[in-house]
Amino acid sequence: DREKALEVADEARRNFPRLRILARAYDRLHVYELHRHGVTDVERETFEGGLRLGVKTLMTLGLDETNAERAGRIFRRHDEAQLAEMERHFGDSEAYRKAAINYSGMLGDVMARDLGFNAAEQLEAAWALEEEWSG
Repeated sequence: DREKALEVADEARRNFPRLRILARAYDRLHVYELHRHGVTDVERETFEGGLRLGVKTLMTLGLDETNAERAGRIFRRHDEAQLAEMERHFGDSEAYRKAAINYSGMLGDVMARDLGFNAAEQLEAAWALEEEWSG
């Protein structure tokens, strides 16, 4: 219960002002709400599992483990920076929407540059892998 988590954080803060509160957030917006309620240690509920599954998916599609793990680290750094930047726009839906569009376009470029390959090469590799699997 998102609202209950905020209530608990407020109650804990009132009764124990110096308490370090750790919380699990349901999504990005809940992260921002928890921050506004004085919770600084927040983990997103599905982020870690989603990131691990993404790395496994890259390996299943033929990327070697080193580069798949590296892609996961790059994505994490980019996502954490985006999360912090987007928080500045929390509460202003138009500014938030524009920032989200801007960041979504940047991620592919960041991944391609930092991993040293381009989309065309990856598409060609994916088709070759599909042929191998169906062959």
